[in-house]
Amino acid sequence: MLFVAVLFCRAFELKKSHGLIDLSPPREYPHYSQRLKQKEAREYQDALIEGENTRLRNSIMHVIKMGGYVDSRNDYIRRSLNSDKRKRIQAEHHQANVRLVQKLHSTQTLYPTIKFESDWKKQQRFKQRICRYPQGWEQFKEPGIKTPRTRTSSVSLAPIGPSKRTKSIEIEQKA
Repeated sequence: MLFVAVLFCRAFELKKSHGLIDLSPPREYPHYSQRLKQKEAREYQDALIEGENTRLRNSIMHVIKMGGYVDSRNDYIRRSLNSDKRKRIQAEHHQANVRLVQKLHSTQTLYPTIKFESDWKKQQRFKQRICRYPQGWEQFKEPGIKTPRTRTSSVSLAPIGPSKRTKSIEIEQKA
């Protein structure tokens, strides 16, 4: 009987006994579970947003109290940041132009005026020789003979003297 009592006792103790395996969750370490840098950054952003919201709320309250006038005047003078450089470049161009004008005024012609006039007279004589009708031929033509009409322009290609040119234009316009 003793054997049976020992068995019952043993069974009772087994029933009453707890398992030796710890089934509780592991201990939480805060530096593992919490990201402190991210938390600080989030708090900083939240503080910025809260400050901006407070500023906007105050400005809206001010507009509501004061009646909401528009303040859009710009009290500053518009000024180019490039004006100094532009003025310096303009002064350089002006100096260059002044030097060119002085150089032009100080130069003398290489082609003498007397030679130019003699060449012009020579060209006029040559032109008289090769033209179909000599200059001023309308004055001497016979009244009954018709000549073919040609279109004439007031601008001549070859240089003509000032007095002869005005007379030839008047003669052409009369005809």
